[in-house]
Amino acid sequence: MTLPARALATAATRPCPRLDAAATHGWGDTATAAHHGYTGKSPRLAYAYGKAYEDRITRDTDRLACLLDADPGQAHTCTAEHGDADSHHDFITRLNDPETTLILQGVIPGPYGGWLRPDLLYKRNGEWTVGEIKIYLDKGGETDGHAFGSAVTQAAIATDYLRRNNHPVTSTVTVILTNLIGAPVIRTVDATGEMAMLDHLKHRAPYQGETPEPPDLTHIQDIYSLRCHGKCALADYCRDIAENNGAQFPTMDLTTRTATTSTDLKHLAHTETTTINAGYTAAQPVTLKGTDS
Repeated sequence: MTLPARALATAATRPCPRLDAAATHGWGDTATAAHHGYTGKSPRLAYAYGKAYEDRITRDTDRLACLLDADPGQAHTCTAEHGDADSHHDFITRLNDPETTLILQGVIPGPYGGWLRPDLLYKRNGEWTVGEIKIYLDKGGETDGHAFGSAVTQAAIATDYLRRNNHPVTSTVTVILTNLIGAPVIRTVDATGEMAMLDHLKHRAPYQGETPEPPDLTHIQDIYSLRCHGKCALADYCRDIAENNGAQFPTMDLTTRTATTSTDLKHLAHTETTTINAGYTAAQPVTLKGTDS
């Protein structure tokens, strides 16, 4: 039950004591929620669409390399479905091969166990860049801040590992989105801040090895808010615990509950050992390379 890149990105960008406690034992938000009987927020159909889009973008490696403005060279796809030591060795061999300039599905050890698989790495001006492919809609240079930020953080995880192991990888990362007609849109951002979040996560939640069941989270003080919805699979779990403990959330006849009051937040912000879930601030694009029609 080691954490995939998506779960690591959620934990890194949302400083929550429950997420931290689960991550320490190798459990992400979706797996922890499912263990307690709560349905995850990512439908299989959305995953299937995303996978189909990724396959379409990566099918023609020459066109992809041109789209990314990669150095001339060879493309290589790591074929291991889940990753292992042999496929990681193959990935590192290709990474160090001067003839290889595009690698799909690299295999990298995760900081919380298991193997992480960035969608792509490409070499430009002799330096590698990590990329993620998402079917998120780009609306004239804008997209959902949390979704985009999560993709940036996923790429930053691989970037952080590679830079710490002395590979020439830039701190900028690339996210391939889609426009209204399904053509890819390239956005490149500086992921320095996201790599700093990963460092904070390692201090907040030092990995102690995975356990067969997640730790007990009911006793951990937390702040549930509206911004947890759609961004963390544990949102319903935390809301229900808060309600069982007597917390009142005005419903206004809506199924989604409102946040803790601003007065409560100000009080808790000055309470020792309390962590306020401040949400995610989207990465700022440093270049917008445009669309490929």
